[in-house]
Amino acid sequence: MDAGQRVTKGEMVGTVCNLLGETIQAAEAPFDGVVSFLRVHYSVNAGDTLLWVAEA
Repeated sequence: MDAGQRVTKGEMVGTVCNLLGETIQAAEAPFDGVVSFLRVHYSVNAGDTLLWVAEA
């Protein structure tokens, strides 16, 4: 994913993995739009924003 990239509703836009690299949650675009913010930190906590999608 990159800022400015178009996404469609339901498209997988990211994953949250544990320290072993196992996917524990997938994130999907809530609607059609454009990625306007993308979190690039390696560590996230429950409830953290992973990215913002602007309607387009």
